[in-house]
Amino acid sequence: MSVVSMVVRPGLNPSMVVGRCEARDLAQRVLAALGMDSAELELTLTDDREMARLHQSTLGRTGPTNGLAFNDEDPERPDYLGEVVISVDTLARECELYGQPPLEHMARLMAHSFLHLAGMDHSPEMDDFTEAAVDAVAGCV
Repeated sequence: MSVVSMVVRPGLNPSMVVGRCEARDLAQRVLAALGMDSAELELTLTDDREMARLHQSTLGRTGPTNGLAFNDEDPERPDYLGEVVISVDTLARECELYGQPPLEHMARLMAHSFLHLAGMDHSPEMDDFTEAAVDAVAGCV
């Protein structure tokens, strides 16, 4: 089974659309759906303010984004992929904008980010893997 370490940034709205335990469980199901059962990663939930800071400092882009993936290869932990950071503020806005349930949209963001950690770039194949993972966990979201 995959290992997902959770970090929830201080000051997040306690009524966020997806809770800490839900997010960790969902991440493990998405990893399994992608065939990444032995993967280890850190999942951080944050707000738009912190996400905008990370977006600027890492990619030089202004404003928040829904998620960022940071590869971190550790020779002592070959299954460790890195960190995924998701803005729960952007997640909530996008759920309303796209008319998607929060867990479904979060599964999509996770699958996309986990595939980046695994070395995949944007492509139709990545989109197909992402949607297949979302479909695989659909009964759980």
